[in-house]
Amino acid sequence: MGKSSFRRSSAELGLSKRGGRRNAFHIQRFINDHGFQVYALENRAEGRKIFIPRSVFGPFRACIKMIVNNEISKTAAEAFEFPVSFLNRDYFYFKSSAADLDNLIIQDIEEREGSSGYITVSRRGLRALDELLYSDKLQHPNDVL
Repeated sequence: MGKSSFRRSSAELGLSKRGGRRNAFHIQRFINDHGFQVYALENRAEGRKIFIPRSVFGPFRACIKMIVNNEISKTAAEAFEFPVSFLNRDYFYFKSSAADLDNLIIQDIEEREGSSGYITVSRRGLRALDELLYSDKLQHPNDVL
């Protein structure tokens, strides 16, 4: 028998998506030491990783979707900065500076243990990241009531 080309993938095993040479995203869900679900988002091309608590994952991916829909579609790139907040607390900053308009920096404000503190995403790779975060294989429900 030949090898099966079917690979199992789920949020616990991890999902991956390439968005060009400098963007190889991988996301994996796990339970932390306190019993809470956390997503590890990594740009393997640069070797950086951030952790996203499940309670913030919805606003996090909504901010990525908003950036893809509003900022990336502009004809001339502009600098911007958006916070991701939950219950009046900032968790992440999304920044694109005037000095480097081709890249978006996603900064983890709390820098949890094992986190690199930030990941960099090229503007061309944002659509791939958006597709990964909204993948049905993640099985992340929309928590909006």
